[in-house]
Amino acid sequence: MKRAFKLWYTYVAGVVGFIIVALIAIIPRVCVVMGVSDITWPSDYPSYVFLFSCVVYVLIGFVWQDLMRAKERHRTKNWDKPLDQDFLFKTWRIFAPFLVAAALSLCAGIVFSFFKF
Repeated sequence: MKRAFKLWYTYVAGVVGFIIVALIAIIPRVCVVMGVSDITWPSDYPSYVFLFSCVVYVLIGFVWQDLMRAKERHRTKNWDKPLDQDFLFKTWRIFAPFLVAAALSLCAGIVFSFFKF
């Protein structure tokens, strides 16, 4: 796990995932505030999107790595012994960017729940 968080592209992928969610959360609200759109959005919308995306990112990352581990156990018929460390590093490399994006989304969701615009 620690090795996966030492890689630079873990953070780049996590920030890109966060930026995608931030665009989804903030652009509709900015359009409403600037008067470009006639539809009304609640002021809690960005915080809801950030907090929901936090849960979704953790769920996607966890399920993806768990399916990889299950496939490896089924392929090697290794049901109760520990998996190879290189394979575990590979699964954590997949899960770590989702955790980074989830942590950033959680922080942004908490901030936007206090400061509404």
